[in-house]
Amino acid sequence: MKVRKLSKCTIKNFMHVVDKIFCAGVCVLTALYLSISTSLAATNGNSDYNPIADFLALLFLLFCVCLLIGLIKPSLVIRWGEKKTRGKVLLIYGSAVFLTLVLFGILIPPESETQVNVNDQASLSPTPTEMQTHIPSITAKKLISDYSSNEIAADKKYKDKIIRVTGEIDHVSKDILKQPYISLSYGCMAYFDEEYENQLIGLSKGDIVTVQCRCDGKIIFVILKDCILVSSTST
Repeated sequence: MKVRKLSKCTIKNFMHVVDKIFCAGVCVLTALYLSISTSLAATNGNSDYNPIADFLALLFLLFCVCLLIGLIKPSLVIRWGEKKTRGKVLLIYGSAVFLTLVLFGILIPPESETQVNVNDQASLSPTPTEMQTHIPSITAKKLISDYSSNEIAADKKYKDKIIRVTGEIDHVSKDILKQPYISLSYGCMAYFDEEYENQLIGLSKGDIVTVQCRCDGKIIFVILKDCILVSSTST
């Protein structure tokens, strides 16, 4: 009897040691995985990598596996206590799965928010027009002529660039969206933001104006956007 009791105690102690070694091994392997993943992400320049997401995903997977195994044989995943039932498995590992999902929802930002942050960073980057150092000057007649001759070549030369266009006003008005614009002779439409609307108050048909705008290409007319009035001469 003493030998049997001794054997049971020895086996029980051995299983406790195995459990501790297993838990320690899982922790070490998880830490190594996260460390290696973080290092690789940094090496590849992936600043969006989130080690917490990986850690929670590993926990979620581990708890789900333990839950499934425990529902089949509770003693394999419950190594402590006298009662090793499926109900206890559900209570422990079901709660762990739920808690992991809650933590995932709290700690990991939604994709839309990440996308907003990415867009914010992109908006801080200089655009081609902001990096433009030389602003060419051209007449409305020449601009229209270039687009009429070869629209592809004209787009390459002018589109998305800041240019200064000089021409005669055909009329001053607003479009259906209430955006103010100047129509220049030969077919240029120069659109102004509402904050610059006051610049157009004293203008009239026949005046010679110079506007600084971003060329947006040709859609029936040559479209000039984000314009500001540089100078005007009444006739």
